[in-house]
Amino acid sequence: MLFRTFGGEWMLTIHGPNRAPNERPVCYPVKELRASGLL
Repeated sequence: MLFRTFGGEWMLTIHGPNRAPNERPVCYPVKELRASGLL
């Protein structure tokens, strides 16, 4: 899932590792490289 923080930054969150019961949300920053979209 992509979301924007309260500070205006884009973040990507996924569950990892993909094995129960060790699944935890992990957030990665996303850089906006073009005005037309996210990469």
